[in-house]
Amino acid sequence: YNEHTHYDNIGYDLESFVAAGGVDGNSWLPVPALNRTDADVTLFLLAPNSIDYISPVSDPFFSANTPLYIPFPGTNTTSTYYTTDYYIHAMGCIDQHQFCNPSNGECTPLTAYSLVSTASYKIGLSAVQQYTANRLSDSLMFVNVYQSVNGRGSSALLAADGVYQLTQGPLPDNQWMIEVNNWFAVGMAKLQQLVVQYAAGPSVLLEGAYLQRPTDAIGEAMCFSQKVRSPAGTISFSIVGVVIILVVGFILIVMNLCLSTFVGLLQNKFDMLGGDYKRLRWVLDDKLQLQRMAYEEVGMGVWKGGASAVPVTRMGDRFGVPRDVDRDHPRFGRGHGRVMGTGSGEGDVLIGGVNKAIMVEEVEQ
Repeated sequence: YNEHTHYDNIGYDLESFVAAGGVDGNSWLPVPALNRTDADVTLFLLAPNSIDYISPVSDPFFSANTPLYIPFPGTNTTSTYYTTDYYIHAMGCIDQHQFCNPSNGECTPLTAYSLVSTASYKIGLSAVQQYTANRLSDSLMFVNVYQSVNGRGSSALLAADGVYQLTQGPLPDNQWMIEVNNWFAVGMAKLQQLVVQYAAGPSVLLEGAYLQRPTDAIGEAMCFSQKVRSPAGTISFSIVGVVIILVVGFILIVMNLCLSTFVGLLQNKFDMLGGDYKRLRWVLDDKLQLQRMAYEEVGMGVWKGGASAVPVTRMGDRFGVPRDVDRDHPRFGRGHGRVMGTGSGEGDVLIGGVNKAIMVEEVEQ
């Protein structure tokens, strides 16, 4: 780092370094005070660079309490910001893993990912359980907090979402906890994905890569016996609720189809529910019967089924509009002209294009 990055318009920079427990040849070796032989130690280095803060920050990983007064041009007022207390903020974390046998309650000690696999053979796991533990052990090196940050830089920081034009919004005193919880959640999401991909395969297979399928019986069986919760593209529903909807809906449909027939039978045969009079009124008020009566009244068609649900005409009957019908007020039948009122009680009716005088009688109440 250098002391000039504050003036270089550079945002956050986050780097991570890991020392895996039980592994020789780590690229970074912690000092004895930080070194752990039973854990994977990760060191995070955060450089705020040109980031200013609109309010003091007491969080130890983002500490910024040095005031910076920026004058407004042409005025005597200033705006107060705060700059970082250190050029570099450091934080150390450890990752530990543990396997437990649900059958006998025995567990491995909390230890580094490279050591937990060996320890799992000492807790009495069955062959299938041991195979599952080995699968998880192979994934653990990719799900620690180091892997959640490495290569992502400032995009791994939730605090970066509150930065606008190199100005950081307010941060709580426990921002470092929020960041570490997020890195841990990222690792858990990757672990779930790796478990699913064992059976489903990777969603993207890069050019030149290949899939190595299991060749043993347990490994092959796990490819077809794995069950995971997959909310994407699925929906939860109640079987009881669906059955109730289908049954009630079916009953309502059947009632709609049969109720009028059943009521009509009671009215016609047993003179119940208003008798035959109400049955005929119900039938004749239907739109098809109203249409039949209109056509039949003007002499169009030979009809049958006058008291049924669907009246029909004789085969071959045709209906049409008379050629000389009034186009502004069309009517069917012998009087398909329009009455033309004169305002004096008399009027002319146009029938077939010929004017004939008629008398309109007015009935006084």
